[in-house]
Amino acid sequence: MAAPTEDLEVEGVTAFGPPPATEFRYVIELKNRKISLWMEDSAHKTQW
Repeated sequence: MAAPTEDLEVEGVTAFGPPPATEFRYVIELKNRKISLWMEDSAHKTQW
């Protein structure tokens, strides 16, 4: 029998270098045992 799963979502802001590096907003989501990652360049609004 599989263990019950719980949906989870985490949001935040990160940078991949010292200031004044570009900041990125992110969302990591676990839903129906699948993980998804969304990122947005805060300066240009480019999304991945």
